[in-house]
Amino acid sequence: MALLPVILLSLVLNVLIFLGLSLLIVPGVNLAVMFSVAIPACIVERQRIRSAMRRCAHLTSDDRWPAFGLQAIFVISLIVVVGGFNLVFAFAGAVEI
Repeated sequence: MALLPVILLSLVLNVLIFLGLSLLIVPGVNLAVMFSVAIPACIVERQRIRSAMRRCAHLTSDDRWPAFGLQAIFVISLIVVVGGFNLVFAFAGAVEI
């Protein structure tokens, strides 16, 4: 079963990204982009935690800036869409801002 390795990998990645973000913002963002496909690599390729992290670092080694840009576009569009829904519901009187 792949549940336990995915949970452990998620915990390790979250701790590493938190440490990177607490040092400065840039190392945390770099780690988040570098390990963005570690869990799919762990599941699909049935790898252990360390090998999934190495594989993910190898997969994203040449394309970290485009991956960062794509993730940034996704987050910004998500903020815009959620903000739009909040405005629509606020004007409809359904919720208070």
